Amino acid sequence: MPGDDTPREGVVLSRAGKASSSKKNWYNVEYRKPEDLKAELENWKRHHVYQEVEDYGQSYVSTRWVYTIKEADNEIHRKARLVAKGFEEDCLDEIQKNSPTCDKQSLRLILSIIMQKKWSINSIDIKTAFLQGEKMQRKVHLRPPKEANANGKLWLLEKCVYGLADASLKWYEKVKKTLNECGGTNLFETEIISKIREKFSVGKEASESFKYLGLGLSHADDKIILSQTDYVEVLKTISIDRKRPNDSQLSSVEQTVLRSKVGQLLWLAKQTRPDIAFDIAMIASKLKTSTIEDFKRVNKLLRKVRNDPVSLHFKELGELYNILMLLLEIFLMGAVKEEIRSTLASEALALADGIDCATSLATLYNELVFNKCTTEGGITVRCVIDNKDLFEAVHSKKNVSEKRLRLEISCIKEMIQKES
Repeated sequence: MPGDDTPREGVVLSRAGKASSSKKNWYNVEYRKPEDLKAELENWKRHHVYQEVEDYGQSYVSTRWVYTIKEADNEIHRKARLVAKGFEEDCLDEIQKNSPTCDKQSLRLILSIIMQKKWSINSIDIKTAFLQGEKMQRKVHLRPPKEANANGKLWLLEKCVYGLADASLKWYEKVKKTLNECGGTNLFETEIISKIREKFSVGKEASESFKYLGLGLSHADDKIILSQTDYVEVLKTISIDRKRPNDSQLSSVEQTVLRSKVGQLLWLAKQTRPDIAFDIAMIASKLKTSTIEDFKRVNKLLRKVRNDPVSLHFKELGELYNILMLLLEIFLMGAVKEEIRSTLASEALALADGIDCATSLATLYNELVFNKCTTEGGITVRCVIDNKDLFEAVHSKKNVSEKRLRLEISCIKEMIQKES
């Protein structure tokens, strides 16, 4: 297991990677004395996840154990999780599985509001969260693991479990239902958080400094700091043969390594390191023709993020009613997903996308702060561009010559008129 060098006896079950791939030496292993299996099975019983039924030939989903290692308080903890092989279910496309999540823009907006309100940040870890979700509305049978000693019986699920397509949706429904039942008052800690502790099996709680979805959050003095220090520390540079010339093409295996590193840096750039966004985007744009030079550029960025730590700081901005959201062109010059014919078209498409994003954030801000699902009477969005042709096209009554561009210009005009 990664991060654990303790010798353990096990049985190789099958190959985990393709024989022709870089993962040809990966295997599925079952340990003879796996830890924490009993505790996991007890969790399923305690939360009334299933009921045993006779096997009459019903269609069922098989299970497997997933073993992980977690480090907490400078100690290594081994965990075993029983997971359903959800991909074995029929008609997966017909299962409703969409559940709302908090994207990075919403998280940053919420952190800004927290500073405006002078609130503190806290976290609660819910243990075995999916096992505490809402009851299932469909029938799913599981083949129990041999450690459960089910004597040939099947498990009819009453709640969604890890691995099923709608597990996260059922957990969201339970959280939403619980919060709605709790209500909301100024006594948030006593009226709501205490009820959450009663309703769910709660694990570790933290205040002022903790991790959220792999991001480090800390509240100190007059700011909230968002960083990925721990994530950066595990990033490793790529080993390069110094004798190879810079223009030497990468092999398929080397391209796979490069894609992995580019993916790591792209995620870092989107979350907390906008300073490397342009450099890594340029490398990502030519992965198919990558060379040793791209290896070196990636290594340079990896050294940069390790040696020059950067974090996002959220401070109090002033009165809630006097906040202005600026949409600057520097944030709009991203990759355009469709074919364009001119600089004007590129600028117009980026502006339309930016206005849409800013309007969405402004609406969310007004809903959270003023309880209004509109941009009227709340935060103001102001667009700033440096392209004179686009400025004139937006404020002119004449149509632009490019027919496909007329629609985007009309949409921009409509959005501006609606918000003014």
